[in-house]
Amino acid sequence: MRECQRLVGLIVMLLSLRTATAAVVRIERDPGTACGGTLIVHGHDGQEELSRTWTLDRDATRIELPKGAEWSLTLTEPARCWAPTLIVADDAEGAVWRLMPAGEVSGKLATAEGDSLPSSVSLRFEVPAVKHQKTVAIVPCPVAREGTWSCRVPAGELDLRIGSDGFAPVYAWGIRVVADTPAALGVMRLSRGASVSGWVTAGRQPVDPASAEIHLEPLGAPNDAADAPGAMQTRPNRRGFFQFTNVPAGMYVLSAGGDRLASSQRPTVKVAEEREVTLEPALELLPFARAEIRVTPPLDPRGQPWRVSLQRRLPASTYLAEPVRGTMVEEGLWTANDLRPGAYVLRITDGNSVEERREVEVAPEMPPLFIAMAVVPVKGRASSGSRGIEGTVELSSLTGGKAELATDEEGRFEGYLPAEGKWNIRLKLARGNQTIRARSVDVRRRDGESHARVDVELPGGVIRGKVTDEQGRPAPALVHVLHDGLPRTSVTADDSGEFELIGLDEGAAMLEARHAKKETGLVPVSVSRSTAPVTLVLKRQVTVEGWVSTPSGHPIGGAAVRLFGPQLSNVRETVTSPGGRFTMPLPGSVSSVGMAVVAPGLPAVVTTVPVVEDERVDVVVPGSGGRLLLRGLTSRRPWLAHEQTIVSLGLLFQPSYGGQSPNLMSEGIELLLAPGQYLLCPTRAISDRCTRHWVSAGARVVVDFSSSESMASGGSR
Repeated sequence: MRECQRLVGLIVMLLSLRTATAAVVRIERDPGTACGGTLIVHGHDGQEELSRTWTLDRDATRIELPKGAEWSLTLTEPARCWAPTLIVADDAEGAVWRLMPAGEVSGKLATAEGDSLPSSVSLRFEVPAVKHQKTVAIVPCPVAREGTWSCRVPAGELDLRIGSDGFAPVYAWGIRVVADTPAALGVMRLSRGASVSGWVTAGRQPVDPASAEIHLEPLGAPNDAADAPGAMQTRPNRRGFFQFTNVPAGMYVLSAGGDRLASSQRPTVKVAEEREVTLEPALELLPFARAEIRVTPPLDPRGQPWRVSLQRRLPASTYLAEPVRGTMVEEGLWTANDLRPGAYVLRITDGNSVEERREVEVAPEMPPLFIAMAVVPVKGRASSGSRGIEGTVELSSLTGGKAELATDEEGRFEGYLPAEGKWNIRLKLARGNQTIRARSVDVRRRDGESHARVDVELPGGVIRGKVTDEQGRPAPALVHVLHDGLPRTSVTADDSGEFELIGLDEGAAMLEARHAKKETGLVPVSVSRSTAPVTLVLKRQVTVEGWVSTPSGHPIGGAAVRLFGPQLSNVRETVTSPGGRFTMPLPGSVSSVGMAVVAPGLPAVVTTVPVVEDERVDVVVPGSGGRLLLRGLTSRRPWLAHEQTIVSLGLLFQPSYGGQSPNLMSEGIELLLAPGQYLLCPTRAISDRCTRHWVSAGARVVVDFSSSESMASGGSR
């Protein structure tokens, strides 16, 4: 009965084709294309599916469809013609369906030895539509047991993408298809794995395949593209298209260059298993640029020309390329030619204590840069208790200014700063190369004074001691001191193994020494102005080796591996190779460590691993995870625990490589975590504000610490 009702309803709708409620689809045919075929019409009126099959006449000029539904038109078993599937919306007006002469393409697939052939491939190509526009058509093609395949396509010149799940697609360009004549593409070899493709342009000029080169390098690589481990290079074809195949999963940076041309944009690309990533928009090659810098005053405080350097930022990295250096002429002018477009760091200095640093964007035909140097004379003294500190006072500002001022035996110093304002201070001692961070200071000249006064006063705690190996031989090791679990300062012991640390807070602290693949581990000490001498004994390190992969066994390159725990003085961090491997030396006294593995774009994994030499640690990173949004955090030391592993939230941040952390959102801190249960605490101490939550794949858990009670949504508490 229900089928009869549906049939009656369909007949009623079809009888209304010639009423005012019909949606008209106009048919256009290419010249000489007098063809029809079997037409299948599918529709949906918001309640149920509707369909019909009829024969489209060879001379039909229009199709009328009932309004009130969305329709899909497909031409099957065509008589010498081909048409793309057409979607007609309920409110569409003036829809046009274009019929074209039909042709055929065929080929044969081959795979690596032992790899099975796919059961089908899909052909993707652009076809002319109406009003000089193009549309993308995707045609499935069955593959015979011996690897042969064929498909009906429109006649004309086609660019074909032949793809199948699990394989990198193969491209065939400018294939001439003649109506009723098969176009044979020959044997095409399919390869497993991921791929990256895209386009490169050179403005109105054609891209020269002989000189243009595309670089794909791991995100955060320290070297330029050609030298970076795991980097790949290829050349575009004459149309500017390029493709990388057999790309391991991970995060990468794309760039392009040519004959006195380079791309200013360097997009990051996330590569997943057995998928192709298509870059959009195209990489644009720009001509090399010329930079012109003008500085006032034209001479430094000593009457000498300013020194200038420009360093290009490497893509998505904290590293800089080799600088372009020079000295300004007396008029305060400096120029640099043949610069690759992109982001640069500009430094202007007197070679002594004054330095101006700023980020600049270099582009073709860029206007001159005008820099005003505001020189401020300063005087001061650096001391620990009543003792003067001999060494160097290093000052830096948030705006990029820098200065280094030498102190005498009494700690006195004087020199120049680029500007007044807030300055951060670090002391570098002449003896032992100890470095100490001091409180920031606000540098201002008082009314009527020619100099600004800057005094650096440190606590009076002192530690003296000696470093030896297990045989009692002295070692010039690097000695670290920690207060409250945080590194405070360090010093290098002399050839006799003796060291001295000054400027320390009094009270409990920890010491650690490292030298030539040996470490002492953490040694407790009580700091005062007359601390008893300490002897530190170096012991052999052990090395943790590991491999990071996906659940299907594909290696993950570029993942940050962070080791931590109460037996370590600081976080040990490394990055996996393109093959997913890593190594990390640790003190021989360490029995186990916490581990956080953070791969760009993948969920973070937290675990604890035993430290056993010659045993590999295997870490599997799931393909999907859950998101944990934390609001209202005010403490600098929030943490979470997962399966007995306690970790600071900062160790779960995605690598930022010098840029803005992707975990810092306008709403709060968002973490991408492997599925599981987590205990969250907003402060260092355990309190009733700590909450427990289950994070599921694809879910988002929101935890709000802004009120006295933590409020959670999207997960269990």
